[in-house]
Amino acid sequence: MSIFSEMDDIARVRGHLAHWRRQLAVAQHEDDAFSRMQAQGIVNTLERREAELQAQPPAPAAAWNTGHKDIPTDRPVWAYVYVGTSSDEEPVLLLRGVSDGDGGGFTIDYEGRPWDRDGHVISWIDVEQRPTLSVEAVDAIAAALIDYSIHWYCIDHIVEDWLHREALWAVVDGHPDAQAIAADALRTRELKFSRYYG
Repeated sequence: MSIFSEMDDIARVRGHLAHWRRQLAVAQHEDDAFSRMQAQGIVNTLERREAELQAQPPAPAAAWNTGHKDIPTDRPVWAYVYVGTSSDEEPVLLLRGVSDGDGGGFTIDYEGRPWDRDGHVISWIDVEQRPTLSVEAVDAIAAALIDYSIHWYCIDHIVEDWLHREALWAVVDGHPDAQAIAADALRTRELKFSRYYG
C-alpha cells in the first residue's frame, strides 16, 4: 500500500511525516544527496497535505432527522419506525435498514436475509453504530408529532405514549440526560390531536 492512499487521514499523514523526517535526518547525516532529495520531496508533500487537512473544517456530526424527508435510499440508516401495535413488540422500534423513500417501508437485515418491514419512519440518523436515546432523538420524534410528519391513521397518540414511556425509562435507568429527555418528550402533551383509545 502506498502512503498516498492514506493521504486523507491526518494521523497517518503525521505518522508518515515523522518517518520521512527521520529518513531526511539520516540522509543528511550520511551526506547521501539522492536519499536527501527523495526524503525532502516526500516531507514537503506530506507537510502540504498536513496543512490542507488542518485547514479543512471538521465533518459535521450526524444529526437526527424528522420524518422520512431526505432519508437515503442507497444505504442503511438507523431509524425509529412505527411498526404497529401487537402483543409481541413495541409499536416503535429502532431499526437499521434501507428506506423505500416514501417512509412507508423499511428493509432490514434479519438473520442474513432482507426483511421488508411495513411501518412509518418517525426519525432517522445516518451513523454506523446503534445510537442511544438522546435529547436530539427525542427532539426529532417530538418534531415529527408537532409537524404532522407521522399523522397516519391516528398513530400519533400511540407514538406519543411510547415516547413518554421511553422518557420514563430514561429516568428510571439513570440516563445522564434524563431530565432533558423527559422535558422534551412531555412537551407533546400540548399538541391537539385525537387521543382516542377505544
